Amino acid sequence: QGRGPGALGALASPTATTEELYLLQKFMRGLGSGNIDHRLRRTDFSDQANDPVFPWLGRPLAGLENQQAVLVIGGNPRHDLPLLNLRLRKAALKGADILFVNPLALDLNYRVAAQVVGRDLARALGAILKALQGPGGDSCGGLLDGIEVNDEHRDVAQRLRREKTAVLLGGLAQSLPDYSAVRFLAGKIAEQCGTVPGFLAEAANSAGACLAGALPHRGPGGAAAMPVGLDTQAMLQQKLAAFLLLNVEPELDCYNGRLAREAMQAANTVIAITPYKTAAMEDYADILLPMAMYAENEGSFYNLEGKRQAFAAVVPAPGEARPAWKILRMLATELGVDGCRYDSVGAISADVDAALAGVKPDNHCSWQRPAALPAANGALQRITDIPLYAGDPLVRRATALQQTGRGMNGALHLNAELALKLGLGEEGRVRLRQDEVEVTLPFVIDATVPANSVLVHGAHPDTGCLGEWFGQVTVSKG
Repeated sequence: QGRGPGALGALASPTATTEELYLLQKFMRGLGSGNIDHRLRRTDFSDQANDPVFPWLGRPLAGLENQQAVLVIGGNPRHDLPLLNLRLRKAALKGADILFVNPLALDLNYRVAAQVVGRDLARALGAILKALQGPGGDSCGGLLDGIEVNDEHRDVAQRLRREKTAVLLGGLAQSLPDYSAVRFLAGKIAEQCGTVPGFLAEAANSAGACLAGALPHRGPGGAAAMPVGLDTQAMLQQKLAAFLLLNVEPELDCYNGRLAREAMQAANTVIAITPYKTAAMEDYADILLPMAMYAENEGSFYNLEGKRQAFAAVVPAPGEARPAWKILRMLATELGVDGCRYDSVGAISADVDAALAGVKPDNHCSWQRPAALPAANGALQRITDIPLYAGDPLVRRATALQQTGRGMNGALHLNAELALKLGLGEEGRVRLRQDEVEVTLPFVIDATVPANSVLVHGAHPDTGCLGEWFGQVTVSKG
């Protein structure tokens, strides 16, 4: 009260249903606030005006297995998108060159033609693009001046010159602090290959969230938003007076867990629509509204091809938990927001369908050219990845999944060379410091981590107090 609707922000999980996300944005805009976002792991929004209407693969999924070369940038399809990974495996078995540019080396279940591993993806892509263009070629207006090209870059460039080529941007790339530069270079590489870049969404319904209008700058179907609001990072930095959370644990789900926790604690009011009550929520939330979750809810997701996939509830929600769309309908009714009194998920879906009439996927976008590529930095850097079973509140609490080798271990990962340099043995604990926060963690020797870098898994309670996923850190014996 007294601060206006611009002081209210909504953070939504990209695993929410399309109907829930559509109703959430309708409720927020009905209140007069455009501060709504589902892109919790993104930090670079400088070129969001040129985002495609939704993260589209750029081709039918089945078509991937007929490609002759596929370049995956900042992504691990074996973990994140196993059905897509199966298509890549089929392509590899047919002789295709599957190529990766990643901050971490990947363990894959098929032959990989090349892996360019390093924490500076933008400069690696610049080198590949420079090799593709050849001597005298320059489609970037001098942006690549000073970029060194080695044999590894030339090899990737040569393999990309095949007739059928795909260039795919993964979810990890979209979390990079220089994502706009990475996307620009990926687009230029795709252009050189005679194709358009494809996008691998970070979560089950990232495409549906974009189409539903759970964005600060776009309404349903990509229409211009009224009013234009703040993105996730801006909401947290400005420490809004009130937050509405839809199945989000900000300290675990957001790019900067420390900033997210501080923003929640500073807010006058935090309302969490959530299936779980946590100690963190009890600290910062004023109201917890229990929601139905997976298998207890009905609705739809949109896949990477833009196809709607509907599902029904198979078990009743426990206790007083209700589907999130019913909770949002109740809030809208109590606050006098018009247009939200739906009687069924089907009625919401009909409105979504009407809003998406005529919407077609298109990745032919005019990416914003960066003024310069990030300078090489010799300082010790943190790299963050989300473990296979840590991506959402449900799997984080699955005891059996956490007991597998793909669970969350809360350890700091570093390669043997760096461990020797720091005077570490084969096991023990280290002190990790980022900005003014220091934690003590067990460490693991991990050959997939590049030089002068440490891997810290995101979405873990022991590391949620740290800052940005990619940033300068110091490490010492624990």
